[in-house]
Amino acid sequence: MDTSDRIKQRMNASGLRAVDVARLTGASKGTVSQWLNGIAKPSGGYILALSKALDCQADWLLSGKGAPNNFAISNVRSESDLAGSYPLLSWTQARQVGGDFDFNLEDNTRYRCPVSCSDSTFVLKVQGVSMQPIFNDGDLIFIDPEADKTNGKYVIAIIEGEEEVTFRQLIIEGKRLFLKPNNPNWPEQLVPIEESFILGVIIFGGRTF
Repeated sequence: MDTSDRIKQRMNASGLRAVDVARLTGASKGTVSQWLNGIAKPSGGYILALSKALDCQADWLLSGKGAPNNFAISNVRSESDLAGSYPLLSWTQARQVGGDFDFNLEDNTRYRCPVSCSDSTFVLKVQGVSMQPIFNDGDLIFIDPEADKTNGKYVIAIIEGEEEVTFRQLIIEGKRLFLKPNNPNWPEQLVPIEESFILGVIIFGGRTF
């Protein structure tokens, strides 16, 4: 089952037609037709809206990994005592960003972000040395899925075949996108990526003591 099959599966389950998907995502009818026929995958500009319209996880929609849908993040984040704070996710949990989580977010530590961000923002703790010297092991990074994905920004992305998301700098050359580590000694310097696999942009980084 590929992405187009999963889209059609969720459309059937939700009773949606192609025209409904176009209306809910803002995509043209031609673009939706390409998704359904497997000609193109939903890009980063549409994947979050599409996963919301189909009531499923963006990661599952793109790669088939995980469950289609479970607990909705919006239901958890509506609690007034959680307002203005954002969940610390594991690097495996972050694959489910953009859809519904199959774990209870109330169990996750939460942090307040010192800069303006969307309600979809989440937090990760940096692991390893691939992003040194700018980001160090243990740093907290705030990721906003709704921030603009422009050249030079730091992003979180899904790499096919890997259970955890990856943290890299986005390099855009023409129509081609690449992920680049900060550490010049890291073995893989440029990895090609599709925009649809980029989950969000780092909007703030810091360290707790």
